[in-house]
Amino acid sequence: MISQASLLNNSKLATDWDLIVIQEPCINFLCNTCANHHWYVLYPSEHFTNPQRCCCSQAITLVNSSINTNHWKQIPFPSSDIVVMQMNSPYGCCSIFNIYNNCNSQDTLTALDTYLKDNIATI
Repeated sequence: MISQASLLNNSKLATDWDLIVIQEPCINFLCNTCANHHWYVLYPSEHFTNPQRCCCSQAITLVNSSINTNHWKQIPFPSSDIVVMQMNSPYGCCSIFNIYNNCNSQDTLTALDTYLKDNIATI
């Protein structure tokens, strides 16, 4: 928690960065992480829909609040270890995957492989 709070309290962070991806974030008893008004927090898709998994989310993505919300969206992904977002511009779209890979299991990579095969046209 100290390192995440220190990162967010850096005054230049919001002016220098558009995205921050964090693995193993600090999640409190309300199933939230800490952030400030400079950032939108993207949790894994299952974070709030699956109560048993919310405190086990291993990845979050912070999107700078200065980025127009019409230019990005979160893409649903069935895992508490992956956050997917897509940014759109006149030049095209860019899909960004924030992946926490547990070294003791291949489940996340298997889910990612299946997802990419099934959704390649939309990402």
